[in-house]
Amino acid sequence: MSVRATDIIVLEDLKLISMTVLTFLFILIASFIAGLLFTYTTSTASKAKRKKQIDTIISIVINLVIYIWIGKILANLSLFIEDPFAVLAYPSNGRALAIALVFLTIHILYKIWFKKEDLMPIIKLLLPVFIASAFMYEFLQMIVMGNKSHWVQVLLYAVLLLIYVLLQEGVLRNWLIIYSWILLQLYFTITKSYTTVFQYSLSLSFVIILFIIAMIGLFLNKRSRSMVRR
Repeated sequence: MSVRATDIIVLEDLKLISMTVLTFLFILIASFIAGLLFTYTTSTASKAKRKKQIDTIISIVINLVIYIWIGKILANLSLFIEDPFAVLAYPSNGRALAIALVFLTIHILYKIWFKKEDLMPIIKLLLPVFIASAFMYEFLQMIVMGNKSHWVQVLLYAVLLLIYVLLQEGVLRNWLIIYSWILLQLYFTITKSYTTVFQYSLSLSFVIILFIIAMIGLFLNKRSRSMVRR
């Protein structure tokens, strides 16, 4: 094989990789926009308040993206020391996402406790943003990328969206959605040894930690509600 033919093959491979990355970014951005639109249209707040809430959600998501990059560096620290640019091309994984979620949680708690910002209504709105975005992402994976195996996830998120729309707004609806999602992810990780969210692979231990955090959150929520009643 000539050098020229080899160069052509390499260029074709690079072009294919670039198209795949661009398609993934398009699906990811389109899914996030769909999540924001769903949350904006289903919110009962005033127009000005909804706009402010959406701006805050966008800020939180931007911080999450930054923390994912930091998490990717920390998860591949030895590679980053040897070749920093190689880490940029290295795909993010569940470890990077886990590190990013830890940083984001610290970031949010800092704003709530030290800056006295009322972010709890915004945190509640992250739930419909996530569910609607995940539904659109899995749906586009089926339609655009032709990944027919994603129909199970599409059905899952469609049911969760129906629960969100049909049930009366309140704590029960939110916890029902959260626990339904976590238990289904536990089922997927047990039966398939892993599950994915926005192409991030989540291990069984990661999902179990999420379940424990959700249990702690439910306990603290019940405790705070009982203290208010007293």
